Amino acid sequence: TRDAMANDDYRYEPSWSPDGKTIAYFSNKANYWHDDVWTVDVASGQEMQLSSSLMVMSTPRWSPDGKTIAVMGNKK
Repeated sequence: TRDAMANDDYRYEPSWSPDGKTIAYFSNKANYWHDDVWTVDVASGQEMQLSSSLMVMSTPRWSPDGKTIAVMGNKK
């Protein structure tokens, strides 16, 4: 989660997938004014942006089967 948020911005914690292979987190690295959902593959470091234009209000939560991620937020 390099460059996820400013060093002093600890609003939301990252969330490990049930299988421990992926981390979901919020980041404003694509747009400073948006808190979008990203994932990172732990083994490869490959990141993927899953949303755009969000203002989030929760920590990401994985479904038990690891297929979906729930967040609470507003679309900007």
